[in-house]
Amino acid sequence: MLRTPLGFFLVPTAPPAVRRRHVHESPLVLKPRYVKDWTTLAGASVEIRLQGQLVDSGCVDSVTDDGAILWLVNPAQIRKLYEKTEYHEAWVIEEPAASRDRGRKDTTP
Repeated sequence: MLRTPLGFFLVPTAPPAVRRRHVHESPLVLKPRYVKDWTTLAGASVEIRLQGQLVDSGCVDSVTDDGAILWLVNPAQIRKLYEKTEYHEAWVIEEPAASRDRGRKDTTP
């Protein structure tokens, strides 16, 4: 405790961000989810893994109609092609906006 020149005591407290933090306010952390059907991944943030090892991550730019190939744009803005037949796996980190909003009702007037 500190005493001010006017005789008041100052009680140290935690910063507001720490003091107000509750369990229900913790940030949402998504666990990566394996996706077998690549046709659903356009616009999603994914991790590309090869035999369980992370090889790349980024946003899916495009996917072929049959889901055999996807193009990924990584954070360095480099576009790469990945083929499912080469044992690459796609793990979704973040759902595309369209699929996140599917269950919501339109609230526009």
